[in-house]
Amino acid sequence: KKVFVSGCYDMLHSGHVAFFEEASRLGELYVGIGSDATIFELKARKTVNPEAERLYMVRALRCVKDAWINRGRGIMDFAEDVLALKPDIFFVNTDGHSPAKEDFCRKHGIEYVVSKRIPHGDLPVRSTTALREECRIPYRIDLAGGWLDQPFVNELASGTPAPLVSVIVPVYKVEKYLAECIESVLAQTFKDFELILVDDGSPDNSGKICDDYAARDSRIRVFHKENGGVSSARNLGIRNAKGEWITFADSDDLMESCLLQKLVAAAAISNDIDFVYCGIKLVCGKKETTIRQDIYDNLDSRDLQYLLLTGKINGGSYCKLFRSDIILSCLNKVGGGLV
Repeated sequence: KKVFVSGCYDMLHSGHVAFFEEASRLGELYVGIGSDATIFELKARKTVNPEAERLYMVRALRCVKDAWINRGRGIMDFAEDVLALKPDIFFVNTDGHSPAKEDFCRKHGIEYVVSKRIPHGDLPVRSTTALREECRIPYRIDLAGGWLDQPFVNELASGTPAPLVSVIVPVYKVEKYLAECIESVLAQTFKDFELILVDDGSPDNSGKICDDYAARDSRIRVFHKENGGVSSARNLGIRNAKGEWITFADSDDLMESCLLQKLVAAAAISNDIDFVYCGIKLVCGKKETTIRQDIYDNLDSRDLQYLLLTGKINGGSYCKLFRSDIILSCLNKVGGGLV
């Protein structure tokens, strides 16, 4: 059997090697590697190791039959190469899993296997994201002249920097769907965000699920309140958001892993942009309906109102990115509920 895996494999570590070894037990292993251009496009940063060096290291592993730089671009950069290879299995770990990949495999008759991150022997679990957060590479940063000034710098710049995006999720009686929703947010390729979960007096285990996730990830903040409806929950989230931008999700929604990355990239085109939106996919059992949105720019408030009222732009709060100062200003003006 042919087994295919895809990723950037920057900062190659033991977790990558263990992942390759596990995949190779299912058949001959072929590896598609994200190009430098694709990684910069998706993650807004340059790679630590250029694509030629990453390709050399992956090809050198004895469990790898062959490897190459994927010909495509974006989150599905492997599509053309997979169609040419015709693998039997597409192998991903939990971080690399996405509905888009699973749907692609289903359409092309490829078995889709999601593996958990299993380290080799007694070695620790490794991921590139965790290594970046851990950062054991020695370095020194001099602020305000030198080490003598450090206590004063710490006093003036204490705490962690504010996230760029606040993701607000109102929660009520959704214990069946909530974990999957939270996981889809945490799996975003764009990492500079906070997740605000507002428990609106849920009578089930939803509140506990929120607290359990918050204990495991510092980006998550949970607020518990008496039941007041979805709008009051969102408004509480708005008032406590720290991000420069705000986006919303319902607690039974799933975010594509590239959603925040693409919304933020669109917002960064101009300093004059206050609002970004995108299409959605409605899923009901096995039925999926994609609702695409036309592109409008340079809209004033009356134009936007017309497009929302006529349904040309979806009126839901999801799949949109708002400047937080504008939405907070609107909330303060109306006093009560906003969204």
